Amino acid sequence: MDHLAGVTTFVAIVEEGGFAAAARRLDVAPASITRQVATLEHRIGARLLQRKTRKCRLTEAGQAFYERGVKILADIWEADAIANAFHATSRGTVRLQTSLTLAEDVSGLVARYVTVHPETSFDLITTNKMGSLLDDRVDLAIRDDAAPDPSLIVRRLAFSEWTPCGSPGHVARHGLPIHPAELAEHNCLVYVRDHDCDLWRFTGETGRQSIRVSGSLRSSDPHALRAAALSDQGLILLPDAMVSEDLEAGRLVRVLNEYSAEPRIISAVYPSRRQLALKVRTFLDFAAMAYGGSPQTEVRAAYGSSMGPGDAALSGLRKAKRSAEDEREGRSAFSPGNPVRHRERGDAQKLEMLRSGLTRH
Repeated sequence: MDHLAGVTTFVAIVEEGGFAAAARRLDVAPASITRQVATLEHRIGARLLQRKTRKCRLTEAGQAFYERGVKILADIWEADAIANAFHATSRGTVRLQTSLTLAEDVSGLVARYVTVHPETSFDLITTNKMGSLLDDRVDLAIRDDAAPDPSLIVRRLAFSEWTPCGSPGHVARHGLPIHPAELAEHNCLVYVRDHDCDLWRFTGETGRQSIRVSGSLRSSDPHALRAAALSDQGLILLPDAMVSEDLEAGRLVRVLNEYSAEPRIISAVYPSRRQLALKVRTFLDFAAMAYGGSPQTEVRAAYGSSMGPGDAALSGLRKAKRSAEDEREGRSAFSPGNPVRHRERGDAQKLEMLRSGLTRH
């Protein structure tokens, strides 16, 4: 435990910018801070700080030790929080943000959660732009786009498959496109949410294909695009969760059957793991389980009937979970509305698509 106290002290010095400020933060005497750092450096056999009159600077060893120490302390705090959760109740309001394409899934997830934790309520914000979580006082975001701030923590939850499709009426008049290049001859309804929104990317047996599309309607509302497609206005590229029921019912038909659209990563995004409120941590773990993701998959952003209440909206969650399972087993996801079998593809191919997408963002 003395070694752990030394790590805690060292991290406080770095984050506070000096010995005196660290002593105030930890509520100990400055002399105690000096002794703990000296003991720590003696124990590991390396100088961690270059000390001057009022300031100190990390050595190369100190920088490496600090980065690892921050993670260790965060893991310890998280272990304490998990243990305390057995004796605590999730309560209060969670400010939750999500993409428009995930709104139905996330609202269904919230409905399921509050039946288990009735003392928790939610402010659900749907937007195409993540913005600043801190400025907007957002506790947690569940999104299928890239995090703009490298300081944010990202927990990957699942893969989201997207499907190109159109109405039977449109296909009857303009034909069923087989190759991505044929999209240039169709009225494509574009979902606007990033600078490359009109560049649709696919993978087929001949490799990756990208096509710049255009049409009579561009919108930041995916529901408006779906409605337009149902009215025979053109082709759309939207998440499976938004169009699967239309595909099953025959209101929409899949196009480019020999190609798979670039998948998206669904992620939970939040400002920091430190001091994460119990209500947020509990819902975050609940969401990870619902999506089938690992509770430990956290990275810095620098590196996306007979159903009960909320179950219908969670159909997309189940599909995303199946997609993640398929990814681990090297299978492509299967869209229940697609009468044509999706071509199988391996892990390397899909991961290459995802890496390219992350690089572009």
